[in-house]
Amino acid sequence: METNTTTRAPESLPLTADLADAPDLSSYDLIVVNTSGGKDSQTTLRVVVQAAEAAGVRDRLIAVHADLPRAEWDGAKETAEAQAACYGVPFVTIRRVKGDLLDQVLERFEKRPDAPSWPSSTARFCTSDHKRDPIAKVIRRAATSGRVLNCLGLRAEESPARAKKSPPSR
Repeated sequence: METNTTTRAPESLPLTADLADAPDLSSYDLIVVNTSGGKDSQTTLRVVVQAAEAAGVRDRLIAVHADLPRAEWDGAKETAEAQAACYGVPFVTIRRVKGDLLDQVLERFEKRPDAPSWPSSTARFCTSDHKRDPIAKVIRRAATSGRVLNCLGLRAEESPARAKKSPPSR
C-alpha cells in the first residue's frame, strides 16, 4: 500500500479552532501532541502549533507517536513524522518494550484462553500498554520538572462514548 506523505506549509492550513478556548500555553513547560498520523492528530497538531505560536511558546512542543508496528496502517509512523516535520516540531517515536499488540493478544490468549484476548471498550490494554504508558515515559524524560500539557485529538463521531463527552474548557 502506498502512503501519501505530501505536506503543505503551515501557513497554508486554515485555523479550525477558536484559540480563545485554549489553555494558557505559556504556563506549561512542555506541550506534547500525541500523533497517529491520522486526521484527528493532524488537526490537533495544527491547532496546537498555531496556539503555541500565538503564545510565543512554539519551542516547547514535541510530537509523540506510539508505534504499533503490525497493528496500524502501513506508513502511519512515516505520515506522523512528515506532519510533525511540516510544522518543524520535534518528533519522537515510542513503542511497548514487551512486544507489539499482536504479541500481547497471543500472550493473553495463551495464559487465559477463556478470557477476551483482544482490546475492547472494556479491556483497554491497547490504550494503556501501547500508548499511554510508553508516552508517559517520553514525557518523564523530556520534562524533569514543571507543568506538562498532553494533547490528544478525539473526534465525537469516532464512538458513542466519545459523542457523550463534553468539549474541554478552561
